[in-house]
Amino acid sequence: MKKTISTAILTLTLAACGASPRETIVQACIRDTGMQKATCECMGDEAVDQLDKPLLKKFAAAAEEGKEATDAFSEDDGAQILKYTMVAAIK
Repeated sequence: MKKTISTAILTLTLAACGASPRETIVQACIRDTGMQKATCECMGDEAVDQLDKPLLKKFAAAAEEGKEATDAFSEDDGAQILKYTMVAAIK
């Protein structure tokens, strides 16, 4: 019983210590595009500013898995993501 409880606590602790959606997006940006860290940090900041929380989490999860946005998102989500990337590109 103690082992089960300890395992559950460890699992919850590790889940709570996971990267933020912003950090996940930044790391995926660096990994997948080869852009400079500062550029990817700007993209992460803009994602936080431009996307609503549920979409931000969904986008970060897709970025972490390496999925293309068109495979993982609805048309409305895609429109929000397109707007976010356009704003980030201007800055």
